[in-house]
Amino acid sequence: MTKISKSIVWMLVLPVPLLIVLSVVISLFILPQMIKIDARESAVSTAIGIADQFKTIRGYYTKNVIKKVLADGNLKPSFDHKTMENGIPLPATFIHDMSELLAEKDTRISLTSPYPFPNRADRELDDYQQAAWDFLNASPGESFVQDQVIEGREYIRVGIADTMVAQGCVNCHNSRADTPKDDWKLDDVRGVLEVNVAIDDQLARGSVLSNKIIVGILIVGGILTAVTLLLAFKVVSPVKQMTEAMTDIAHGEIETDVPSLDLKNEIGLMAQAVQVFKINAAENKRLEQAAEEERQAQRASDEER
Repeated sequence: MTKISKSIVWMLVLPVPLLIVLSVVISLFILPQMIKIDARESAVSTAIGIADQFKTIRGYYTKNVIKKVLADGNLKPSFDHKTMENGIPLPATFIHDMSELLAEKDTRISLTSPYPFPNRADRELDDYQQAAWDFLNASPGESFVQDQVIEGREYIRVGIADTMVAQGCVNCHNSRADTPKDDWKLDDVRGVLEVNVAIDDQLARGSVLSNKIIVGILIVGGILTAVTLLLAFKVVSPVKQMTEAMTDIAHGEIETDVPSLDLKNEIGLMAQAVQVFKINAAENKRLEQAAEEERQAQRASDEER
């Protein structure tokens, strides 16, 4: 294969593997980030939905259970209800109890506050919980989100404001003998309702999907490279033959056959152009021979005189 034909092959084939390499590199950098963003957004949406559901459940519990219990007087709402024969959980305690039941799941729920009841007085807010409390006090309608690794697993921590939404809750908290704060008002932020959603399984599945996509790109790219290489040789081979024919004709070998004259494509058009060049070269050679023969005849005639 000549240098020219090799150059043509490279010009036709090289863009395909370059695009494959570029696609793989982009996939390696972009896909994991896209997967993590998607997993994070999904986890945040799920966490907010769960938190809202628990607030709804607690509101229902407060309105339809606690209210009737207080009116009846035979049962007593308490954080220590498990040790009391006539005790039922306070609304906040109800959330804590539910959180313990769900502790083995990938979704964790907790209710934290800088004003805990005495049974939780020894619990300190961690950095996230303190930051969430400060943020939600200023913006109670927002959510506070952070990524954290907990016990070797990657979690999205989402906190929303737990507010005093009913006057009965305000009165209950302000009137209890063991209350840590007795000046609550309606719509005050009582604490942070936090939902932690594990996303490491989603990230692992995303990594597998990312690897499959990259392998798919390599397979498709390999097929495209092979097809392009085949097409390149189909183009280069007649071009090479055409180049050789043009070289021969330029050197005066007008008997050389022009290839690909029967093709109905661009190669065929090139062959027709070369055929015209060959015909013109043959005519020029014939005219030169005729002129030379005439000159020789003229010289012979002059010598005879």
